[in-house]
Amino acid sequence: MKRNKHARIFLLVAALTILSVSQSAYVFRTLSNLVRLRWTVQDYPVHMRAWSGFNESHPSITAGSRPQVALREALERWSRISSMMIRFSTGSPQREMRRDGVNLITIADTPNNNSIIGEYFLGVSQTWQEGSRIVETDILFNPRQSWSTREQAKGWNLLQTAMHEFGHSAGLGHSINRSSAMYYQGGLFNYAFNRLAWDDIAGLNSSYRLTGMDLITGDVEGRVVMGSQSVFGAVVVAVDNEGVLMASALTGHDGSYRLECLPPGAYTLYAEPLDGPTTPDNLASGHLSTAAMNTNFRPQFYRNSTQPLLRVAAGQTTRADFQVTSGRSQLDPEWVKADADPYQNGFFSSMSVFTPRDRTVHFAMAGKGVSLLDEQSSVGFLGPHIDPGPLSRSATNANGVHFRWYQQEVSEDAPRGSYSAVVRSGGETGVITGALEVASPYRYATGFAQFAHLDGAARSEVFLINRQLDAPVNGRIYGLDQNGLGEGFQLAQQRGGESMVGLSVPAAGSVALQSQSDAGFVGSLRAEADSNFFGTVLIETPVGTTSIMPSRPLYSFVAPIDLSTSSGVNTGLALTNFERRPAQIWVEARDQHGGFVSSNIVDLEERGQLSNYVGELVPGLPDEFQGAILVTANREIGATVIRTGTGSFTTYPVIENRVTGTAYFAQFAQSGDLHSELLLVNPSPLKHAQNVEVVLRAYDGRPGDLEINGRPLSQGRTYVAIPPLGSVRLRTTGSRAFVGSVEVNSEVPVGGVVLFRSPLLGTTGVGESLPLRKMVLPLDRNLETGLDTGLAVVNTEDRPVSLSVSVRAMNGDLVRGPVSLELQPRQQLARFPDDEPLNLELGDLFRGTLWVEADGQVAMTVIRQSPGVLTTLPAIGLGETFGAGQ
Repeated sequence: MKRNKHARIFLLVAALTILSVSQSAYVFRTLSNLVRLRWTVQDYPVHMRAWSGFNESHPSITAGSRPQVALREALERWSRISSMMIRFSTGSPQREMRRDGVNLITIADTPNNNSIIGEYFLGVSQTWQEGSRIVETDILFNPRQSWSTREQAKGWNLLQTAMHEFGHSAGLGHSINRSSAMYYQGGLFNYAFNRLAWDDIAGLNSSYRLTGMDLITGDVEGRVVMGSQSVFGAVVVAVDNEGVLMASALTGHDGSYRLECLPPGAYTLYAEPLDGPTTPDNLASGHLSTAAMNTNFRPQFYRNSTQPLLRVAAGQTTRADFQVTSGRSQLDPEWVKADADPYQNGFFSSMSVFTPRDRTVHFAMAGKGVSLLDEQSSVGFLGPHIDPGPLSRSATNANGVHFRWYQQEVSEDAPRGSYSAVVRSGGETGVITGALEVASPYRYATGFAQFAHLDGAARSEVFLINRQLDAPVNGRIYGLDQNGLGEGFQLAQQRGGESMVGLSVPAAGSVALQSQSDAGFVGSLRAEADSNFFGTVLIETPVGTTSIMPSRPLYSFVAPIDLSTSSGVNTGLALTNFERRPAQIWVEARDQHGGFVSSNIVDLEERGQLSNYVGELVPGLPDEFQGAILVTANREIGATVIRTGTGSFTTYPVIENRVTGTAYFAQFAQSGDLHSELLLVNPSPLKHAQNVEVVLRAYDGRPGDLEINGRPLSQGRTYVAIPPLGSVRLRTTGSRAFVGSVEVNSEVPVGGVVLFRSPLLGTTGVGESLPLRKMVLPLDRNLETGLDTGLAVVNTEDRPVSLSVSVRAMNGDLVRGPVSLELQPRQQLARFPDDEPLNLELGDLFRGTLWVEADGQVAMTVIRQSPGVLTTLPAIGLGETFGAGQ
């Protein structure tokens, strides 16, 4: 980028530290006139490049960790929840933090880097600006620390630290919310280490707004004053009516604050000082004069009530002012901990406590003001989900530090997030912001947006795989109807309550559970476990069998859609609310040129589900329509696309904002009446995707010789341009037979799906195939009925890649392999288990899993074929999943 002699530099050396210190409310990085620092559309995509030595062979990376996977995933967490466009690549020769036009991510052990990061900081974000425009950012991880992407290994959590530093690079400061990625203290593996809190989402959307987010959220603004004087540096915290901390803001020099992007509803608001252990010096905004911040006032609740009295409406700004009282609070504890005895389990070192739902917590506090608490004092939490208990124990250690223990009951219905404790004694009220972090008791969770059983019309099966070779998976699985309830749902003969089925899957094993229902069931499916698992759902109908992959938590996505009354084609969405709070969803239709067509706001009950065609979701669409549908939600949702036609039924995944510029589709074919169609969508609402390169390769890796949209390809390539939120369709035409793969390259990352169409086999859709080294897929064959499962795999590299293929039974036992084979550069292979060169000899009847390990990157799609039915689904990657309980 062009250099500017007036360019300024911000160095965030206080990013994440090993020290146990908490942090202030999130603060935007601003200039002295409070103009926010941010990337601009002209710089999109912001290209982040990882140093070539930042890989698994670096001495600071623990064995078995995949740092580049974690870096990409951390960037995608931010890109999925905002309109900011990021591009990620590896292999940069630069390795030192300096102004050189490269947005660098490095862990290089050099004198320059070490002088910047010092001994105790985990990560540093360094940003250069021209005016309010960020023009370059570098991120440095401490090379003298140990880093891991695996929970079982020793080392700091690379993913969590990367998420934190990328937040700084986008213009965010620190957060007072313990569950936020922008919280100061961090780096350890915990229940929420991979989640973005709403505090993070609201912060980034304040600068990089998702389309429609301003119509399903509201803002709060006001002033904090003491008498007639403005209070600079007060923290204003918004807690929803469930008790979950949603967002926070810091007052400016005139005492004003603004909380943006709050979901509609009732809130408890309070203002508190940065009087320790969170102090003004913790702030990460360079221009603020922290010495001038006022910390000499007592916490103040809006309208003097801890009840949710403030109403926030979508699309509106609500006013809330505070008049605070001078004088320091004596009640604020310095530290909290879930601990029965401080002498047995170390020292109090945090301002928050982690607990799973449906547990009893021995909530302990330490500090000077704790000595004021006695039997008449009370300690409780905001919201209805944590029942306060009496004082259970008091103690003072040899250093004169006072301790108090209170027993708190956490309900099973408590939403995930941070909860603030309220302490009352002698007429004074104190508050401990985000003191208790509540999460699911299960570390890994996933959900399927559609699961149904209708006699004669639909039957579902879930197939779950334990991805660990050396440990079992234990957990539970249950269905939720469209109202978020479990009544009427049955799975493998289980009944009652939420129809919850216990899971116990042996190492490398798998389990298949079929739907059953006396009354019929339409809804979603949830699976939760204590360790690494994955799966897929198959829905069988009279007009076809389709697969549904797990839906990771989404706040925004796009999907290509078709609507044709004349041909009987229709497209819809299955949506499910992952949260225990109602959701509002903005749905918007765009034509193929990205032009606005129609929009609507849809309500979704807590943990509820809906399956509607696009004409029901967005009224006013024409009878003949091709384009894309954009969805933005104010809660975590899951989604899958449903497409029906005359004699056909299929599903395919939605498309999120992405950070990689290459997409692979491991199978693309034309044979007889079977045709393939590639649907590409530009998920960016702001940037045109020019010169999108579509490369079709035959099974032997040579350029594809076929016809697309009525025109022969030149050297197996074609180029398209896709406007913001626009879409294109590339369909095989002519009669030339072809089997191969597709690669899509674009500077502005685009996504897509492939539809396979045949009058005899119906229509099936599959998303892109991620390049992986280790993967597993479900195998199901019954040759008497014509059922078989195969794979399509493509070498994504320009060198030969060796594969090792094994087969395991449902109990995890190895029954075949490993079989070795080699793929030449860019070669594609589509085979069933008994075909050459696999020769697995599984017999006519088998059910289990097929495991693939490669010494390079390969992309894979699963092919399931039965009489008159073709189904495809992606392979399941092994290794890091970064999953967390919902």
